[in-house]
Amino acid sequence: MSSNGALVHAKSDAVVGHKDELRDAVRAFDRARTKAARSDVELATRRWRPLVSAQWSLLDEFDTDGKRFVVAIDNRPAPRIPRGPLSEREHQVLTQAELGHSNKEIAYELGLSSATVRVLIHRAAKKLGASTRAEAIAKFARGSK
Repeated sequence: MSSNGALVHAKSDAVVGHKDELRDAVRAFDRARTKAARSDVELATRRWRPLVSAQWSLLDEFDTDGKRFVVAIDNRPAPRIPRGPLSEREHQVLTQAELGHSNKEIAYELGLSSATVRVLIHRAAKKLGASTRAEAIAKFARGSK
């Protein structure tokens, strides 16, 4: 992708199917790098958010002539079918929680709100017969091995 978000080359249909989303992410990437955004961490983080939505990594690349490109790397995990009563999203959230990530970190990594993560963990805990976050994570860990 060019530095303004225009698609220059795509090796897979996945990129083409997400062209608009990636263009917006490239533009947000550039806005996050402005002097004003760097002085406001919250603003920069909000603008950077599409880059870590568990889908794409954007990397700066410079051609030999100095022209800047942004390479979009598809880093989505292969789809996994959750076992048991959990939905795919509940499974993703508990997987991150099992790694010791806080609700805020999970929200950031998956592109969700903290409130959504809290609800997903609560729902998963209920389905697993757990009354606390820690108990839900422990039951999830035992069941996923």
